[in-house]
Amino acid sequence: MNKSSLSDSTLLETESDADDSDRDPDWKPRKKRKLFECSSSDEDLAHSPIRPISTTSVPSSPNTPTHNPPHKRSKPGKAMPEKWKKNIQKQLRMEGKDYSGIKKDDEGHYVYSSEKQKRTLGERNCTRLCAIGKKCTAFSEDERSSIFDRFWTNLNWDQKRVFVAGLIDKVEVKERREKTGESRKKYSFNYFLKKNEQRLPVCRNMMLNTLGLKDKMVYEWMKDVSVGVPNKTPDKRRNTQRTDNKVIAAKEFLGKLPNLPSHYCRATSNKKYLEPIFTTFADLYRVYKQYCTTEGVGIVCKKAFKSCFDDLNLSLSRPKKDQCDICCGFEAGNISEIDYNNHINLKNESRNEKSNDKARAENDNRIKVITLDLQSLLLSPRIQASSMYYKTKLGCHNYTIYDLNTRQVVCYFWHEGEGELSANSFASCLADYIDNLSGLSEDKNITIVQKFLEKGHTQMECDSVHSTIERRLRNKPIYVPQNYVDLIGTARVSPP
Repeated sequence: MNKSSLSDSTLLETESDADDSDRDPDWKPRKKRKLFECSSSDEDLAHSPIRPISTTSVPSSPNTPTHNPPHKRSKPGKAMPEKWKKNIQKQLRMEGKDYSGIKKDDEGHYVYSSEKQKRTLGERNCTRLCAIGKKCTAFSEDERSSIFDRFWTNLNWDQKRVFVAGLIDKVEVKERREKTGESRKKYSFNYFLKKNEQRLPVCRNMMLNTLGLKDKMVYEWMKDVSVGVPNKTPDKRRNTQRTDNKVIAAKEFLGKLPNLPSHYCRATSNKKYLEPIFTTFADLYRVYKQYCTTEGVGIVCKKAFKSCFDDLNLSLSRPKKDQCDICCGFEAGNISEIDYNNHINLKNESRNEKSNDKARAENDNRIKVITLDLQSLLLSPRIQASSMYYKTKLGCHNYTIYDLNTRQVVCYFWHEGEGELSANSFASCLADYIDNLSGLSEDKNITIVQKFLEKGHTQMECDSVHSTIERRLRNKPIYVPQNYVDLIGTARVSPP
C-alpha cells in the first residue's frame, strides 16, 4: 500500500464508516488534504524525492519590511508613541520615503489609504538664461545627490526650514511692469546652493529639484522669515504634560526605599530591586499612601504611581538567580519553618551588625569599616568574533575594597599569570591597603575583625562597584588585560 492511498482511507473524527450511498446517491467520500505529493507506485516512491505542494505568497506593500525584526516587549501601561501608526507615517514623510496619507472613507472616518510616493532627485530644468549670472553648471550630479540625501536623511522639519531659509534671499521687488491694477507681489526670491561652504546663485528649478521640494511648500516656509530664520507657528494645543508636586513627592518616596542592583544578572539587567519587604505592588502603594498621610503630601493615583515606579527602573520581584536557596526551599516546602526562621534571624543580625559598625566608624576615626568582594571572572581577550569563543583565554581577577564611610574604592587587579586565587593573594592586597591608609599605617597594633553576611543575602556596597564596571564593559572590546585596568579606572564618573 503506498502512502497516498493510506492517507485517503484515514478516518476523521467527524466521519463514520457507515455506508451513506443509500441516503444520498450523490455522496462522495471526503478526501483528506495531503501534505506532500507522492508517486503512485512503490518503486517510484522509493526512488523519487518528496516534493512539497507549491504555495503562493501574498505580495507586500512597499512599506512592509521583508523580515520580522525581534519584538521588544514594552512595559505594561507604558505608551510608546514612536510605534504608533500615525507617528510612523509622519517619520516616513519627514525622511522623504513612501508613506500613507489620511483620507476620509465613505462612512466619514479617516483612514490611511492614499499612498504617497517618496521624494526623488529631480532634473535640472535649467533654461538658457541660467548661463547669465547663474552657477547651475558648477554642481555635478553626485554633488546634487549628496545635497538631496543630506537634506532628507539628517534633518527634521524645523531644521529643513532653517536650511531652506539659508539658501533663499527674500528681497523687495525693484521693477514692475506697467499694467492696470495693483500687483499683489511684494517680494522676489533669489535662490542659492552651497558648495564648499560658499553660496552660489542658481535658478529656481535647479534649487527646488535638487532638494525635491515644491513651490507651495517653499512659499509657505518663506512667508514669515526674519533675518534668515523662519518664525515657527506657535502650538495652540493645550500642554497636558506637567510636573505635579504630587509626582515629585512620589518619586522622592521611591528614592528613599533601599534598593540594590541584581547580584548575578548585572551584565544583562539595569533594574534596581527593592528589598523583599513588599510582596505585591498593592502593598507598596498602601505604604505610600500612609507616608503621604503622615507627611501631608497629596496622593497620586495607582496608575500614576506605577508610572513613577517604572520611570525609576525599579522592580519588586528579584531574578531567580538572586534568590536564596533556603528561602526558595521554604517556599517549595522543603525547608522547615524553624530552619527558615533561624536563617532570617541570622540575616537580620548580620545586617544590623554592619549598620552598627558603620555608625561606630562615623564617630571614631580609629575604626575603619570596609567591605571586600571578588568580582566574577573576567576573560581576556573579550571580543565578538565567533572564532574567539573556542580559544583559550586569560583569566583576570578584580578584588574590590569599599570604605563605607568615605565611599572610597580601591580595586586590585591581576591575571592568572601574575598570581593565583589563594588566601595569600587576598591577604597581600589587604596588607597593602592597610599600609596606605592615612592615620592607621603608623599604628603597629591593628586588630582586624572579619564578619560574614548570611549565605544567600550577601548583597553589599561592592556590588554597586562591580555593577558600574560591568555596565561600562558592555559592547567594549578587550584585547589585553591592560584594557580592563584602563576601563576600571574611569568607570566611576562622579566623585564619591
